[in-house]
Amino acid sequence: MIVEASQSLLLAANRLIDLSASPVLGVSIEAVIVIAAIVIGYALGFLIAKNLRAPEYGWKLGLVLAAFLGALPMVLFGNYKLGVDLQGGVILVYEVDKVETAALDPQGRSDNWDMPALIKVLGKRLNPDGLKEIVIRPFGTEQIEIVVPEVDSNEVELIKQRITTGGALRFMVVADPSIDQQLVEIAREQSQRPGLELEKSVKNGEELIGFWARAARETDGDPESAETAQFRDPSLFYSVIRDARTGQIIDLPPNVIGQLAQNPGFFAPYLQSLGHKQIDVLLTFNQDYDIRGEDLGVPAEGRDSQLRPCILFSMKGEGRAKMGALTSANLQRKLAIVFDNELLSAPTIQERISDNGQITGQFSEAEVRFMVEILKSGSMPVVLYKNPISENRIGSILGMDTIIKGSRAIIVSLLLVLGFVLVYYRVSGIVACFALVLNILLTVAAMILLQAPFTLPGLAGLVLTVGMSVDANVLIYERIREELARGAALRMAIRNGFERAFTTILDSNLTTLLTAVVLYVIGTDQIRGFGISLIFGILTSMFTAVFCSRVILELGERAFRWKTLEMTKFMTNPTIDWVKYFAPATTVSVVLILIGLVATIARGPGLFDIDLAGGTSVTFTLKEPIQDAEVRTMLDSVFKGAVNESTKSKVDYLINEVQVEGSPAGSNYKVDSSLEEVDDLKKLVEEAFTKDGKLLLTTFAMSADAPVEVKEATPPPVDTRTPETTPPATEKPGEVPAEVPAEKPAETPAAEKPAEAPKAEEPPAEAPKAEDKPAEEAPKTEEKPADEKPAEEKPAEEAKPAESTEPAAEGSCQEPAADDKPADEAKPEEKPAEEKPAETTPPAEAAPAEEKPADAPKTEDKPAEEKPAAEATPVPEAPAAVAAPEGPATTTETPATPAVVANEPEVKSSFKLTFDTSSISAQALRDRVLNAARSAINEDLSVKLENPDWDNLDQTAAFKEWTVTLPVSTDKAAKVIDAMKSELDGAPVWQTSSKIGGQVSSDTRWRAIAALAFSIAGMIAYIWYRFNNVTWGIAAAVALLHDSLIMLGAIAASLWLTSLLGFAGVEEFKISLPVVAAFLTLIGYSVNDTIVIFDRIREIRGKSPDITSKIVNDSVNQTLSRSLLTSGTTLMVVTILYFFGGPGVHAFAFALVIGVIAGSYSTIYIASPILLWLLGKEIAAPAAAPAEVVKK
Repeated sequence: MIVEASQSLLLAANRLIDLSASPVLGVSIEAVIVIAAIVIGYALGFLIAKNLRAPEYGWKLGLVLAAFLGALPMVLFGNYKLGVDLQGGVILVYEVDKVETAALDPQGRSDNWDMPALIKVLGKRLNPDGLKEIVIRPFGTEQIEIVVPEVDSNEVELIKQRITTGGALRFMVVADPSIDQQLVEIAREQSQRPGLELEKSVKNGEELIGFWARAARETDGDPESAETAQFRDPSLFYSVIRDARTGQIIDLPPNVIGQLAQNPGFFAPYLQSLGHKQIDVLLTFNQDYDIRGEDLGVPAEGRDSQLRPCILFSMKGEGRAKMGALTSANLQRKLAIVFDNELLSAPTIQERISDNGQITGQFSEAEVRFMVEILKSGSMPVVLYKNPISENRIGSILGMDTIIKGSRAIIVSLLLVLGFVLVYYRVSGIVACFALVLNILLTVAAMILLQAPFTLPGLAGLVLTVGMSVDANVLIYERIREELARGAALRMAIRNGFERAFTTILDSNLTTLLTAVVLYVIGTDQIRGFGISLIFGILTSMFTAVFCSRVILELGERAFRWKTLEMTKFMTNPTIDWVKYFAPATTVSVVLILIGLVATIARGPGLFDIDLAGGTSVTFTLKEPIQDAEVRTMLDSVFKGAVNESTKSKVDYLINEVQVEGSPAGSNYKVDSSLEEVDDLKKLVEEAFTKDGKLLLTTFAMSADAPVEVKEATPPPVDTRTPETTPPATEKPGEVPAEVPAEKPAETPAAEKPAEAPKAEEPPAEAPKAEDKPAEEAPKTEEKPADEKPAEEKPAEEAKPAESTEPAAEGSCQEPAADDKPADEAKPEEKPAEEKPAETTPPAEAAPAEEKPADAPKTEDKPAEEKPAAEATPVPEAPAAVAAPEGPATTTETPATPAVVANEPEVKSSFKLTFDTSSISAQALRDRVLNAARSAINEDLSVKLENPDWDNLDQTAAFKEWTVTLPVSTDKAAKVIDAMKSELDGAPVWQTSSKIGGQVSSDTRWRAIAALAFSIAGMIAYIWYRFNNVTWGIAAAVALLHDSLIMLGAIAASLWLTSLLGFAGVEEFKISLPVVAAFLTLIGYSVNDTIVIFDRIREIRGKSPDITSKIVNDSVNQTLSRSLLTSGTTLMVVTILYFFGGPGVHAFAFALVIGVIAGSYSTIYIASPILLWLLGKEIAAPAAAPAEVVKK
């Protein structure tokens, strides 16, 4: 009955009892019940104490009852979380966005980062206290996997936001066309070069001089308004801006700028009407003034002068000087505050800033709080794509059978511990059992309160903590027994027993507490979780054993007139000479440690489990659903005899069911293995799921339409080259052209465009039409020719004309008539442009063309020659776009066009691919097409992919249908299709496949080792302080090291002991995270045991400066009963877990069985003799003097 209840507890829907009641005054009904129970318990304590005529115990008994009654409803009604091993969770896989990462890097590199730094920052954000059991590990070289225990959808969204928020804060200056002329010119030229138009960085040669930042909008957390909401800084129309999708610079007509200056709120709707969904703003960059988030002190929430939420910051170190220099050199210019490549605000610099400042804008309190938290956690070394490439819910890692076995073993071991204490100590055992149960309740309540998930090893550890906390009760009762044996009255025996035992309990627990605090402060996430659990366990154990037990015993003695406390006697007065066994015992220890070290070295990397060493992972789909248990059986059959060739060790694996929307349960599974090559894992999985020659895995089924020839002429998109179509539009509003001439070419192209646009535009009248179809291709290429020329010709006004047309077009986009006109003009112009653009363009712009004809060709020739190479491999859109600009371009621009076009294929082939069984992502399809092209026609091609629902940006987006365009003939395209079919048809669909890193990186392992070293050093320092001699601490540390090495050696040697001790459950054990937890548990256990004997040695020695063999023997004998009882109960727990707990806790329990035995042994045979030896006493020389002290 109890066992079944335990199983339901582990498998329940995260709540034992669901009240489903409405909140009271905004407070949940569960919280109301807990508060009421605490108040009632406290009041009840006073009433009971008063009735027992012991009013002085009122507050004490009230505190005990308040703790019990308060913890009970929290456990019954509280919402607890289960770990991934028990309930599953969510797996998120994110990929690095190289473009955005390069934009963040001072050197413009996308590879200047390392994975451990990324994992560290994500750990701080997602699991700051180390309690959430979140797994963060590498998934390939440019992807990262995050496994989160079962959470609701809102929490998943919050986690996603924390993952993808880079937290990179930068301060720059908004580019001013009238001041930063060179930057603007280079930015324009770059925007017209295929492959560079979307670059975030603007470089002059190798020097980074500018940066494009996305204009942030006031979305208020609503993703649907990301493209329609107002900009946080509505005055951006004064700046140099570009379309974020196409990379083409947007030049606003002067009349529009004037209108927007009066009504900034129309800026966002105006851009939307032109088809610009998102815009980037050009910023200047100076390496000497590169101010980042690292230059800030601790940020804080605050209010600005208008009482709006804002972020307060102060500069630190070199940041003060850099901020002072940046602001003093740019007075009256706009200071760009960029957060994660988004321009949050751009206030005007009124005076020099060096120390403190504010980040203001239209922020909500929640946004400010979120950004402050992110800034405090540190910026990400890379930028991740906003959407995960994979997001799936998984079932429990452990099978149902394993969970049930583990839960049964845990409950049985807990009941046995309580039963043993009750039988051994009788009446006082009832008090001890109450203290132990209260300890469990308080620990579980604390975990629920902190929302720390329960894992199977964690629950086993909780029971183990109970077994170890018996130690405090045993120490107290054994002291009471000694007092009663001396003839003391029960009341006096209780008082003296608690007081004398308290010193030992305090020393042992404070030493362990110090270790736990160090582990939490400087340890890894996994170790910090253990540290905080250990801290709570120690505090609750001391409270229940020392305080609660004493209150109940003293009240019981008063109320019921107890005269004595009956207890079972066991090893009460042994007289064993332990010292004479020290030498042979030490020899045995040294031999075992050496054997263990040899075994450890021999196993090498094979000693580590997937948790620590990493491995490979695949996710697959079954044609027909199969139950979890059967899947495990099928995989067991192939993994059982598998050997990892590199480490010569067995292959470990973990299996999770993956829940995919639209797929029936039992169809998708994820396998992680210790194999080093993904292909090896795939082979094993295929072997496991091949039945009667048929593959049970879902395979690709690809169909393709016959490729059709597509002409490459594709004019520019509305947003980018609209300038050229502007003339017709500008003709309507006559004012714009008039203002153009006055403007400078490079800085104010918007103004100039209208002036010359009318003439030049007549040739490209059909441009818009062409744009209507391939709007996305045209943007990139069209700008190339136009921009190159102006940039290279530097003098060129011609460049301006090309640019000037842009602004006009932007303005004209509002009027449909204007758009229609250019659409028709582009077509005629495009064909001649391809054949010989240079000649066709001059007539359109006679005046300007004649002024720069000579220069234009020269400058254009160079780029023209370079471009062919570059354009042979770029995106297919580039060639098409090139032709479009040439029609309207001036003579100076034309020369470049022919050269570029000459190297582009005249014909492209397009075909539609359909994948019936599974969607395929843009990146995966692009890779497969490229591979097929290399194998079938031996060419590297630019691949254009299209899907009506795709934004052309997110390479992780997956669809079942894609339109592919290749710059080859239809015959070659057909060969590529055939190559893809032969490769894909019948091949299993691997939803994901990659190498995975361990949950603990090499850097993290060193941090873990450092945490352990510091904790041991802290333990030595404390014992040194308490015992007034460092020798005591060194002896305890050596015993601890001995225990750890013995445990490590046993795990390493298990590989060779399997054949001999397989009947006893010994198998090839490896070091996993649960085993690491066992090592850490051993620290507390071993130190406790050692401190107990050391404390008795100190007591027997009294004021004598000497420690003799006699003192050591007496100390060990007098504490032997306590040592055996504590070790016995703990060993009983771990033995049951080892034999009956199932694979989920098998290695964990094995490590602890060895650890408990080694810990008890080392206290007597390692710590004590080392202490005796270090204090300079000969083991063989017994001293009589201390004997009198013993009698005392």
